[in-house]
Amino acid sequence: MFQHIVDRFAADPLYCIAMAPKLAKFRVKGKAPAPADPLPTTAWPEAAAAVPAPLAADPLVVEALQHPERCGGVVAACMSIVDRLKAAGLAKEVHLLPSQLGLHPSNRGKYGCHEDSVHELAADIYEVGWDWSKIQNCLCVEADDVVETYNINMTRGSEYLAPVVEKSLMAATLTNGHTVLMLRALLAGVKCDLPGLSVGGKMCLHQVAQTRPDMAAAATDGWKWTMLSKEVQSVYGDQLLETLSGIHNLQLNRREHELEVLLKITRQAQSQLSSSGSIDWAEISKSIMRSKPESAEYLQSMVKFVQEYGGGSGFR
Repeated sequence: MFQHIVDRFAADPLYCIAMAPKLAKFRVKGKAPAPADPLPTTAWPEAAAAVPAPLAADPLVVEALQHPERCGGVVAACMSIVDRLKAAGLAKEVHLLPSQLGLHPSNRGKYGCHEDSVHELAADIYEVGWDWSKIQNCLCVEADDVVETYNINMTRGSEYLAPVVEKSLMAATLTNGHTVLMLRALLAGVKCDLPGLSVGGKMCLHQVAQTRPDMAAAATDGWKWTMLSKEVQSVYGDQLLETLSGIHNLQLNRREHELEVLLKITRQAQSQLSSSGSIDWAEISKSIMRSKPESAEYLQSMVKFVQEYGGGSGFR
């Protein structure tokens, strides 16, 4: 029959098409042909995860930090430093609430803010009224676990400071630390007996809003800050943060406490010792004097005190 079909197809192709349905029953049943082997492929190794290059210090920032006189003074040097950090993507403008802010250890030389001074500031501001110009150009640093632990420990056990809840801080202040802690205390309704600020022995936001609406608005609404990336400290060290903090405090006439100065001397000595193996006490004194502490006239006595009693190996 197949030969017949072949012969007919040669003479009449349309006949073959017509016979196609009848040919189906003559198909041989069996295993389906094995699929063709897939084309060989090349197994490329996974690309290694990109490791960001370590950040390098900006020579102009280092120059401004070490020789502010070449920038026109310490205030101009600090402004230049902040501008350079912004240009490098290590600082940006953000709007933050007092409830999102803590105190950075470099603000006030790890001495922190005492509850008494926080409430004294609250009384002063309430008496004269809130001034928005006093919180311009505020500086803070992106928060991390170290900052959080520092603030939790600083406020723990105090009835006059607002407690810090874990994972609540976005940044830590280099400037205006007392102001932030005061506003946090107002929000938390801490223990207080200051006239005008308190009701029933506690700070009262509603009471303050009646007579000092701007002060209450600052507590609830916050304001704009320049926030430095936490990488800044690893690149430039504590000295940069302490310099920025100290100069701002100088401008606000809230001078550094003696203990803050002693701690700054100690930390700078430890930093020099670990990096170079020696301590340049003259350079440390020069650095401390830039923020014009009230203890300036007997700074050398404080340096000698640290040398004698600081406890650091290699201090003497």
